[in-house]
Amino acid sequence: MNATTHPEEPEHKLTLRHLKKEDYPNLKALMDYVYPGLGGAWPLKKFRAQLAVFPDGQICIEDHGIIVAAAFSVIVDYDKFGDQHTYDEITGDAYLTKHDPSGDVLYGVDVFVSPDYHGMRLGRRLYEARKELCQNLNLKSIVAGGGESPTTRIFLTNSPHRPTSSKSKRKKFTTLF
Repeated sequence: MNATTHPEEPEHKLTLRHLKKEDYPNLKALMDYVYPGLGGAWPLKKFRAQLAVFPDGQICIEDHGIIVAAAFSVIVDYDKFGDQHTYDEITGDAYLTKHDPSGDVLYGVDVFVSPDYHGMRLGRRLYEARKELCQNLNLKSIVAGGGESPTTRIFLTNSPHRPTSSKSKRKKFTTLF
């Protein structure tokens, strides 16, 4: 135990919550850390647009008040895009200008976890929160784009209504929404 650790405080105090405008400096630092070779964080203008367009789709996990993981989402009418779309087309260059509240699919714009927190299943917790959002909004599926770079995308779809099971040890979270 080092001099700054207090025995009465838990090692981690993880809280899942919606992102807020005042989170940008902390989120920017995390994105710069996670994506150094891809240009780092989105500009403040883009982050504010994401929160203004679809605040319920922008979530994070914090540890003792510091953001350590985040996920961004948008609702789209998938028939307007199909499988042959680019990331910029479906996300409106991540400004979420293609958000359609009457759409049928929750599209995963981005998800990232601090490398210091890898192995703690935080990405899984963010996915579970997206799945819950999808169920609450009665959307038919979640589509996530991913790949080695913003121009290489692998698309994954999953119905949020399919039961899942996990035998792994669960982390204790406080959920604020």
